[in-house]
Amino acid sequence: MAKSLDEIAASLQEEVDRDARETLSPQVFARWKNPVGFGRMENPDGSSHIQGTCGPVEFFLMVEASRVKKAGFVSSGCAATLASASMAVELCQGRELSRAATLSGEEIARGLGGLDAHDRRTADSVAQAVRLAAENALGK
Repeated sequence: MAKSLDEIAASLQEEVDRDARETLSPQVFARWKNPVGFGRMENPDGSSHIQGTCGPVEFFLMVEASRVKKAGFVSSGCAATLASASMAVELCQGRELSRAATLSGEEIARGLGGLDAHDRRTADSVAQAVRLAAENALGK
């Protein structure tokens, strides 16, 4: 009996997940599968769009009383990019906007339990997107 398209897709996804679990840390895998803050934001106070190491990253900030009330992102990048952006969302929320503007790739990597050299570059790209979004909000 021939497999349905849904069965083929499910089988391929299981294979991708199995391979990813072998190469990604548990923290990166979890955030790749369920990123915090993923989605476009309507009327952000600050936003940025960069071409990151593994694809484009858009980062959004909503600010209230000089603090980041809400952060979000959109990216079609690799697992490490999505995980880094997800961690950046959590690290930004509640911070003073001026402090969010100084978020580093090192802080993001540390929050993910460490990253290898390639994935660390994705964290640096995400930190750049956060800084630009914060600077954009500060300039308003």
